[in-house]
Amino acid sequence: MKVTKVFAAAAVLLLSARVVSAQVAGIPFYPTATGLGVMVAAEYGSPDPGKATVGLRAGTGFGPFGISAMVAQVKSLSTETAIGGTVAMKVFGGGLVPVSIGVQGGFATWKDHVMVGFTPTTRTVTYMPVGVVARASIPLFPLKPFAVGYYALGTNLGTREKEFRANVGADFNLLLGLGFHAAYDYGSSFKTWGVGAHFNFRLPIPMM
Repeated sequence: MKVTKVFAAAAVLLLSARVVSAQVAGIPFYPTATGLGVMVAAEYGSPDPGKATVGLRAGTGFGPFGISAMVAQVKSLSTETAIGGTVAMKVFGGGLVPVSIGVQGGFATWKDHVMVGFTPTTRTVTYMPVGVVARASIPLFPLKPFAVGYYALGTNLGTREKEFRANVGADFNLLLGLGFHAAYDYGSSFKTWGVGAHFNFRLPIPMM
């Protein structure tokens, strides 16, 4: 790997942890597409019994880089709005190589309702995952598996703060850019699964 790519990857991770608005509560930390194209997706996630998150995600790729943003409704004891996003960079692979490796990170925030003693309190949660993405893409095969290993940082996360997590899943792409995806995101503090539908408008250069 070229030294310039190593420094560029470090710069992306540092920028994402400080600037970009990542995984929203209950939604798996999906890979962010790079390449050239635009993606929109509808998401559903279920982190715990009785809780659910529904949201909309959109992203764009430009060369080896990509960004995405999400807005979601987090439903538990009450319904709260969460916002988030990611930045990503492909380090190597893709194209004629069936496996690609990249880095990505981001920032998300939402409100959380907790009891402090006997007093109900609303606090702001921030979540900052930073990690490595591996994707497999066999030409003409619609199933595209992926894996993400990442480290979770943030505030007011309780046991989820400073935790290593992993996410495994796959995209299933149909004709004309329509497709579906699913993933299972797990760590020591909690586990969540998610499903969604996406549409990719791709330019001639393949996305990651």
